[in-house]
Amino acid sequence: MNGICQTCGTIAPIEWFLSETEHRQICAILVELPKDVQALVFHYLSLFRPVTGRAIQAKKATRLMTEIKQMVAAGHVQVDRKVARPCPPRVWAQAIERMIGQRDRLNLPMPNHNYLQKIAYDLADQADYQAEKKQYNSAQLHRRPDPVPDRSVADPALDPMEKARREWDAKHGAPSANLDLNSLGKLIKGMD
Repeated sequence: MNGICQTCGTIAPIEWFLSETEHRQICAILVELPKDVQALVFHYLSLFRPVTGRAIQAKKATRLMTEIKQMVAAGHVQVDRKVARPCPPRVWAQAIERMIGQRDRLNLPMPNHNYLQKIAYDLADQADYQAEKKQYNSAQLHRRPDPVPDRSVADPALDPMEKARREWDAKHGAPSANLDLNSLGKLIKGMD
């Protein structure tokens, strides 16, 4: 299998390009990354390329990829002391895609991963909100209504609600199962 040098265009066996320790480390880290992130990581690393257009030094690429691997492996993201949010690899991949799509508006080269973490946090926060909303709606759907308490045997001396109900019934008559809307005005003071 042959490789192509991005600087000079030389075509040579891939083993030649992996002769340096850092290059082997980059390959080892790449293999350990989740598939979603693997496909985008080199495009993301291009955001760190020097303004001169030269390739990123292997030592810097190794450091950046190690940091990406650690962020993705954590399983969560947290920025600015906000509550940590679950952040699976697909969310990191979406954040990387957004950054790549915004390449023209970014101040390149990127100095660190802070902007990536902010985008990932916003995406994870939205996903967490949707999951909580879905769980709440599901719980509300299956919730049983609160039962109406049976106050017929309540002691008015101990239960103030029962005492008030009995006073109302004594003054206005016992409640009827069929409410006559025509006589409702007579029950409410000031309405005739």
